[in-house]
Amino acid sequence: MQRVDSRIEQRGLWWTFHKHLIVELFQWLRERLGEAYLVDFESQVLLIPRFSGPGRSVSPDVEVSVWVPERAGSAGLTPTPALLEADEALDEFEQDAIYIRRRDQPDATDPFGSRVVSIIELLSPSNKGLTGSADRRKFLAKRQDYLASSVSYTEIDLLEGGKRDLPQAVERLEAYPHMVWASQVQVESRHHWGWGWGKDDPVPAITLPLDYPHVHTLDLGQCYEGAYVRNRWSLRLEDEGVTG
Repeated sequence: MQRVDSRIEQRGLWWTFHKHLIVELFQWLRERLGEAYLVDFESQVLLIPRFSGPGRSVSPDVEVSVWVPERAGSAGLTPTPALLEADEALDEFEQDAIYIRRRDQPDATDPFGSRVVSIIELLSPSNKGLTGSADRRKFLAKRQDYLASSVSYTEIDLLEGGKRDLPQAVERLEAYPHMVWASQVQVESRHHWGWGWGKDDPVPAITLPLDYPHVHTLDLGQCYEGAYVRNRWSLRLEDEGVTG
């Protein structure tokens, strides 16, 4: 069972591994969601306020867009039971304050992959304030916009360093060195899942929310292992002088 190798973070190599793991997440989802969804990574999406103000462009680590009405299953996988699940009531306009769509589809009503339904962010040192407070504030503003929309959101934090700013529903995860939380707008509430685990525990499979009521099992442990093994991280880390 794959565990998080803390040496990657300790030696300042997370920036490289971050890219490797994003590619694995993208490939895992692309191969398993089938023709129901489009999957992209580090591409631009538009955040468009429904009521006032200009739209702006951001680049999620991974995003999933609706392609056809058909829905995919989870390929027989069972997620690791969530450490916590919680519901938060939605304000009248909260779930529709921001509309999110792909930038490469100019028509917001276009049915061919325009509507983004799920976003994954894999936290980096800059997201947690380790490169300065401005980077952290920028990330938190982007997250706030995600949560002001009806898009499902998943946040993966495998870093022990830096600051965490967690929604109240998942604050219990603060005590764990590694954690994932996810949320999905449902009929009258936002549902949250949370996973937290220790340094010696295996990386879990998680529930990845898509467009309600659809979810998919994402084997984060297998993705981590793929990034680690395929990119020869055991060899990179053998020598203290290796620089990713």
